[in-house]
Amino acid sequence: MAKGKLEYFYADDTKTHSQEPNLNKNDLKVTLGINNHGEKVLLDVNVNKSWSDMNEEIEKQKIIRSDACLIADAELELRKALSFLTMSSF
Repeated sequence: MAKGKLEYFYADDTKTHSQEPNLNKNDLKVTLGINNHGEKVLLDVNVNKSWSDMNEEIEKQKIIRSDACLIADAELELRKALSFLTMSSF
C-alpha cells in the first residue's frame, strides 16, 4: 500500500481470453500510483468488475489527492467512475 497522498496515477484495462464456459473474454483492470520515492505501487486490480467498483475500492484507501493527475486513455466509463477527482483533472 502506498503511503501519503498520490499526485499521479495510471489506470488501464485489457481483455484476456477466458477458459470459462459462456465467457469469451475477461476484462482486467489495473490502477497504479507513484509514491513519494518515485516508485510505482499497485492500487487495485480486478477482473470483470466495472470502473465504478474499482473507484469505490480506491476511494476507501484515501491515498489519491482530489487534484491528482490521471494518466489513461480516453475511456469515458473510467472518467465517469472517478468521482473523487476534481473536474480540472480531466
